[in-house]
Amino acid sequence: KYLLFTDNGPRTPKSTTLPAGVSTIVLAEKIASSTFTRVANSDEIMKKVNMVRGISDFSYGGGLTSDGLEIFFVAPLGLPGHDKPNDSIYVARRALTTEPFDVAKPLNTGPGSEGLAEGSSLSLDGKHFYFHKVVGSGSKNVRTALYVLSRE
Repeated sequence: KYLLFTDNGPRTPKSTTLPAGVSTIVLAEKIASSTFTRVANSDEIMKKVNMVRGISDFSYGGGLTSDGLEIFFVAPLGLPGHDKPNDSIYVARRALTTEPFDVAKPLNTGPGSEGLAEGSSLSLDGKHFYFHKVVGSGSKNVRTALYVLSRE
């Protein structure tokens, strides 16, 4: 019923403290078998998703749970306010699908993250969360590994 996509573009006006471009998650609704349209109040619904830890407009890779009450997304490392190496995947919740998402919180992806954790996907039953991250150090030892988190 819903589709999330990332809207990218240049940051206007330019900022000395924020990335040169913007990346925001947008909510679209299915209106025909193969047609989606941007939800009119998408900016309001995604306001706290697209403003993580005071970092404006640099969220991407969103995925909704099947009930539409949780969103998982990426706000990458290296931006102001990211003080823990595992703080790249976030989760935000809401009580009703007609309400905006609450403040996002980092998802603990476990020890050993030396880079960006992203590419997340949630199983339809909501019990298994899959993602990848870069592990290792040095050009010969770096690899991408797949991980799964489970919840009851």
